Amino acid sequence: MSEQCKTKALFVISDTPYDTLDIENIERGLVPLSGTHSSFLLVTHYLSSQNGLEIGLFILSGKKIKSERILSFQSLEEAISWKEQGQLILCTADDERALNKVSAFGNSFFLWLHVHLNHRLISQLESKLFSKLICVSDTVRLTGLHSHKSNDLMRIYNPLNPHFINYDKSDDFSRETKSLVFSGFIGENKGVHHLLLLWPKIKEHDNEFKLYIAGSGKLYDSNAKLGSLGIASSEFENKYLVPLLEHYGSFENAGIHFLGSLKPCDLKSLYTKCSIGIVNLNQWESTETFCCTGIEMIASGLKVVCLDKGALKETIGIFTLANLISVKDLANLPEILTLISKEEVNSVMQSKDAELIKERYSLSTVGNEWARLLRKEETRSEDKWNAPKGKRYYIEKLVSAFQLSKLYRLTITFLKR
Repeated sequence: MSEQCKTKALFVISDTPYDTLDIENIERGLVPLSGTHSSFLLVTHYLSSQNGLEIGLFILSGKKIKSERILSFQSLEEAISWKEQGQLILCTADDERALNKVSAFGNSFFLWLHVHLNHRLISQLESKLFSKLICVSDTVRLTGLHSHKSNDLMRIYNPLNPHFINYDKSDDFSRETKSLVFSGFIGENKGVHHLLLLWPKIKEHDNEFKLYIAGSGKLYDSNAKLGSLGIASSEFENKYLVPLLEHYGSFENAGIHFLGSLKPCDLKSLYTKCSIGIVNLNQWESTETFCCTGIEMIASGLKVVCLDKGALKETIGIFTLANLISVKDLANLPEILTLISKEEVNSVMQSKDAELIKERYSLSTVGNEWARLLRKEETRSEDKWNAPKGKRYYIEKLVSAFQLSKLYRLTITFLKR
């Protein structure tokens, strides 16, 4: 197909954790990245291989990418000029500065949101600041169903790094039954502090438990300042790690092993070694909008423990290896972990989990959904709702039917005061 006949798509993101990124190495499992950055770059790289699409990418912070298939630019102005009549997609964790930079050009664009959907963003969708808003789960999309623009509010899941797809069942024979693993950003917004606070109680219940923590306070920003332990921010270390050192004398005595940020290839090896993965234990509903880490763990045959909060019921709760617990259950986490560590994994159900992961979260599944969107074809999220349909779902739909979205938001704002 000639270059003139191709559909152009320009993907924009605020920042990446590295000054230069080789996108091919991400798909090979050779780069430690957050779920947001990994998803963004995996999707753009996949789309660049599809017939009829020409993909450009620009990082607002000025950092660079290395790719043989994706075009890069010296400035946002140059990138938008290249795009011509093609589609612009801004990937954001609700960064208002990035939104302002892109919207200043007056171009219609899609917003690819990786955090909780708030009423400001819904109002901006209604005022046509951007033409579509893509959420990473139906749980996130739920908040905006009351809007008269809800047809432009879409769900496309994040992709699983292909490195985790090929799971070898023989790995189960080498699992350590009392080994727990947490992976991701070491900070309060990913809930690892709850696990650290409960650790003395877990060890008291069963001293054989040990904890591997793969991650860093630098996961989102390689230039972030860490505390004296070199693990997380000074505030986090002083609040949660220093008390453990004072109690046990060393992390080794505590049975905790900090491994730093690991590449997906090394993470997979760690997951196949452990028995239970712990996912974000924060208690507020907007905590997890998708949870790439949990999907990676389950794809590696690892049993997962998480709260029944946020999007976790939708994205992880569908798998047999998932163990969703309530906030009240946290008080009994040591006993729960002991019971789960003794459970045998059903190989038949595990195979069904693997097939469901491929069907929902494989890079080809997600990438093809994006390709359909860019080609203006019907997408799968338009005809299927995957989150639980509770009272909130029907209220949102009713408000939309009577076109009372602004009054609805004003009422919610007033009640929250």
